[in-house]
Amino acid sequence: MSSPLGSVRRPEHTGDRRCWPCTVANSLVLVAVSVAVAFVSRVAALAVLVLGAVAIAVRGYLVPYTPHFAPALGAVFPVDFHEEPGPSGSLGREADGEDVLAALVAADVIVADGETLYLTDEFRERWRREVAALRELADGRFVAAVADAAPRASGARVERRRGHTAVVVEPDTGSVTDERRLAYPVALAEVGAVRALAGRVSDPGIRAAAAEPLRRFLETCPSCEGRVEETTAQQCCGAPTNPREGPQAVLACADCGERLATL
Repeated sequence: MSSPLGSVRRPEHTGDRRCWPCTVANSLVLVAVSVAVAFVSRVAALAVLVLGAVAIAVRGYLVPYTPHFAPALGAVFPVDFHEEPGPSGSLGREADGEDVLAALVAADVIVADGETLYLTDEFRERWRREVAALRELADGRFVAAVADAAPRASGARVERRRGHTAVVVEPDTGSVTDERRLAYPVALAEVGAVRALAGRVSDPGIRAAAAEPLRRFLETCPSCEGRVEETTAQQCCGAPTNPREGPQAVLACADCGERLATL
């Protein structure tokens, strides 16, 4: 039997996707309205407060068009209400894009059809198998595989905080500022790609540099195997991250919501 709130729930605006500036702004509005109504009827004010709180809880916000004003309102608070975004680094260092593409074409990983690039079926399957094998590894063996795939790395570690799992690549320089942080699904995809390229591309630096652009060819999520789709990077209950530039196109998992590549 479905919940009576099922028809009004907005999961895209609640749970892990809840925007706290929107929540705070709507709560302040709700309290102000409830206080005003209390001058007429305390019972009515209590009803307004309870119903409004339920609406914010299940829908994300109560006042229409909240995304238009909540970011500006949230900016005046001394606390950043937004969750830290998931890590989005990469294994590889900067490399010449033409050199990387040439190596992938020569290795029969990428096929060019005019200006359109395709991943070969044989490499896609090999990449999928490598990712599946990595997904089964315990943390210790997985971070060893990460360190082995990353150029000039002394080691790696897994960090879990605030709902995000990150893989931190520790540089051989010993400098914390040179550490690279990858979201767990990104690490799975990139290390799997590097391993799948072994024996095809001899230069380890090119293999690592190729891992990031190869993420744009993902069709399933490396972590949950959900469908990957093109969408936009959004913030504040649907408002684009930068209203002047418009929504940023990304590849993300339709099931778990993990962002896998920026387009």
